[in-house]
Amino acid sequence: MCPPTSVYAAYNVITAPKELALTLQLSHEYTPEQWEAIMSWIAKEAGLK
Repeated sequence: MCPPTSVYAAYNVITAPKELALTLQLSHEYTPEQWEAIMSWIAKEAGLK
């Protein structure tokens, strides 16, 4: 797990479009639904959707 302080510190200095999704019980894993949301967001930001 990443400490919130380091995650928020990095998030706050990134100037590119971004979203923060908190998944408190999954550590570094993700569900198939989250993977789909990630890919959809990337496609939208890349102008592919």
